[in-house]
Amino acid sequence: MAADPLTPADILIITAADEFLRDPASGNYIDPVWEALRQALGMSGRSQSYSRGSTEFLAELRAHKLHLDERDRYWRLHPRLRTWRGEFFIGRYHRATINGRSVCAFGAELRLNTDGPTMPVLRLLNQLVREAAPRFVLYVGIGGGVRAEHQAGEVVVTGHARFDLRGELESSPINGQTMGGAWTPDPGAFVGLEFAELQEPALLPPSPHYHADDPPQPPPHTPRVRVDPLPVLTRPEIMEPLFDVPSPDPTDRDYRGDIGSAIDMDAAPIGAACGEHLPCAFVIGLASPAIRRFPYDYQGSLRSAWAQHMIELFAAHAARNAAAAARVIIEDA
Repeated sequence: MAADPLTPADILIITAADEFLRDPASGNYIDPVWEALRQALGMSGRSQSYSRGSTEFLAELRAHKLHLDERDRYWRLHPRLRTWRGEFFIGRYHRATINGRSVCAFGAELRLNTDGPTMPVLRLLNQLVREAAPRFVLYVGIGGGVRAEHQAGEVVVTGHARFDLRGELESSPINGQTMGGAWTPDPGAFVGLEFAELQEPALLPPSPHYHADDPPQPPPHTPRVRVDPLPVLTRPEIMEPLFDVPSPDPTDRDYRGDIGSAIDMDAAPIGAACGEHLPCAFVIGLASPAIRRFPYDYQGSLRSAWAQHMIELFAAHAARNAAAAARVIIEDA
């Protein structure tokens, strides 16, 4: 097992293990973002495991899980206690060289925000940045849309991320703080990217894109890269924050497109680890468009079910498109 620190790299890419999805081609369960990055960056061969501090990190996560499971339904920890040769590890990494730049891609086995803005996950991220000593950090992940125009499979690129916490951490001093800002994306860099056409499923109209057909279904769309000055909003669950129709009650709204560019679960802690001076980019593939509110769905269960269905349908597309956009950023970094 690799117990040594990461060696220095020009660019550090960080991604978090997403819900593993079944690959239609092989039938195996895969992490769509990691697999998309492997292909986009030409990462061949076996990744190396990373275990530095795993005993400490995982022990703290277990203790934190016991504490939070009884107090907050949103703050569920999902530590994937995978083993290699009988020992726990908390991530894997792969090295590549792109345009003469050394690149280290790190795939965390832990959700990076399930411990919120507190320890021990932030300590892990600080450790990675300290060891790799990069001049640029890139986060690649999948998330959900927050505006009516957002389409499944699109990519949001921004230089900022913001904690948008719920539950017991809503009053945290770090909640609402925006991280990053030392890097500004160039919209013209993505002009040459072309993505495959997609179409949302028929039946109930969960997003704002549907027409009154029978059955209702939106027209096909070609995903695009959306460079956005607003931050990615990091929450415990991306299925919560979905597009909201106008409500007479100003407090009853989940719509966040006025303050954020997308919703994800992991970006803001990476921005916190980079601080004010280390440039970092956030590339979010939209696995789900913004899901509208159903007036008869008082518990939000129908919205959550639709969001999960969209993620299962489009996560692989969103991951591939995000990885392609990440490749462009790396080449220009």
